[in-house]
Amino acid sequence: MATNDKKRKKDEHLPPMPKTIREELLKLVNVQSHSTQEHRMHYYVTRWLDRRNIRWKYDHTGNILAIKGRAETYPCIVSHLDTVHQIQKYFKVYKKFDTDEHEIWFAQNGNHPTGIGGDDKCGIFACFKMLERFDNIKAVFFTKEEAGLIGSGDIDLDWFDDVGYVIQLDRFGRSDFICRDYSDNTVSQEFLSKIEKNLSEFGYTETTGLITDSINLAHRGVGISCVNVSCGYYQHHTAQETIDLNELNNAILFTESIIEVLGEEKYKKEFLEYKVFADRDEICPHCGRKSSYYVSECPFCFTSKIGEKENEAYCPYCFAELYGNMTYCDQCNSTIEFYDIHWKGSEKQGYGNMEIEEDRYSNIESFGVKAKHVMNSKVVDYQVLESIVKRYGYNNAFDETMEAKDIYEMEDEYELQTGMPITIDRKHMISPNLPKIKDLYKDE
Repeated sequence: MATNDKKRKKDEHLPPMPKTIREELLKLVNVQSHSTQEHRMHYYVTRWLDRRNIRWKYDHTGNILAIKGRAETYPCIVSHLDTVHQIQKYFKVYKKFDTDEHEIWFAQNGNHPTGIGGDDKCGIFACFKMLERFDNIKAVFFTKEEAGLIGSGDIDLDWFDDVGYVIQLDRFGRSDFICRDYSDNTVSQEFLSKIEKNLSEFGYTETTGLITDSINLAHRGVGISCVNVSCGYYQHHTAQETIDLNELNNAILFTESIIEVLGEEKYKKEFLEYKVFADRDEICPHCGRKSSYYVSECPFCFTSKIGEKENEAYCPYCFAELYGNMTYCDQCNSTIEFYDIHWKGSEKQGYGNMEIEEDRYSNIESFGVKAKHVMNSKVVDYQVLESIVKRYGYNNAFDETMEAKDIYEMEDEYELQTGMPITIDRKHMISPNLPKIKDLYKDE
């Protein structure tokens, strides 16, 4: 992860996105798509494909698989359909201009900020542009990436038998070209050598990053080069999320350029560590669905496969047990983000020796942190967290002088050190005044 991408650079003047493309992007960005309510985005994407006579189908998991043209070997562009943000009744997109004249989009629900969903609407838009640009290409729109890489974890890898390489635009910031995981490269040397000039021309740097669908395919042993590219969104997974249109446009042009160079050839790359993942034929004993990503827990019904014993989930606000719909608590009438759910039984699933009980919540909340339920992130390492917070000059995560940019950087640093994403509680913070904005729906 490139640390200089955690906040926008304001000394770079990239060309603006053409107005006709901006209008297309606005339509897409206005489609809300939480992991549990993807249907609007499914409809939008499939209608977009239909209008252009691009062949597509659903697979058994709900991924949208598209193919254009006929070739022996296809380039493949992928994205995911969902976001982490709950559906908002008064969702509206606004824009502002930064000091470098870059156009910045963000969203509000009434008078309150809400996530615009650049992660991964930017990636979906890039898929659209590549499907328009190239005669022979495949695309995959993965389902439920934010709920645990479910789509890329369950897709039949046979779909990629005639694919030469996989490109995804699902990375925050401006300049990261993720071609390495923490244990191995995800691309071949031939792949990198061919696009060296493109990386320099468009300002991208080879780096290491966290997992997304394309890297998950490498983990599963797809056997071809897989990358993830920065595409101009910032502060993702928060209500303050933004999209830099100049940077997104640059990312799209960059992607076009490397597909032109790489062409319809295969760039093989075997990933060394993919065998850590479960057999694709493993079936949950509770809901009967196949799961290829989680060894010990079903990503569909969230029950433990070990000993066939159910997890217990708790509301993070009133600590009532949750059943069935775990994004809403009947006891305190609270809507719950999936990642804020508290879980019991973590030590039985190989996530450490801390079993979350009600009397342990005081320790969690006293430091201002809630563990996210993503992969192995059920236990907070407070020693690591405390050292990071104090290094930034704060006493604890409840410090009311804490700046938002520091919060994002501390969260990223913690995830890099531990491999576990966390959310530092922002409820105590006073929201900054909104910048002067211009309504995108009014004439310019």
